[in-house]
Amino acid sequence: MQIVRMFSYREWSDSEDRVLRSIQEEAVPNEEIFLRKLVNATVIRNQLYEHTSNESEEGARHIVYAKPFNENDLELYGAHIKAPLFEQCVRSACIEAEFLYWTETTMFQRRDALAPERELIEISQLLLDHYLILGGRTCETVYSVFDTDMNKVILYLREVED
Repeated sequence: MQIVRMFSYREWSDSEDRVLRSIQEEAVPNEEIFLRKLVNATVIRNQLYEHTSNESEEGARHIVYAKPFNENDLELYGAHIKAPLFEQCVRSACIEAEFLYWTETTMFQRRDALAPERELIEISQLLLDHYLILGGRTCETVYSVFDTDMNKVILYLREVED
């Protein structure tokens, strides 16, 4: 039997130091909670929200506080985060990981097919690492997004020298 918990996203205002509104609330499988809290941002109904903090209430209810994504808050890569999110519209049956690689000429691009099917815990483990070795290449994770609309975790990677 799968355990589910209530999970909500709330829009936070730094300037007003308060919650402005509830963005979304739903029952989420326990294993998915880690993934949702580990990413830097979440897409909900075609809007990108950057996480500011998260909390849990006695382990039963989980909350992510978020604000609309502002590309100016993320030096160098910020202006290039949103475009690849919305250029494809294919919903996955189960949550899967997708890798986007940074290049100076094309910015973030899909170089590989989707990651092989992974369990939720394996995708969460990818989010824990600052560096990943994929196909013999060492990559730094510069940003991560969970797209609730497409059911995908998108990892923005930059290849680094060994």
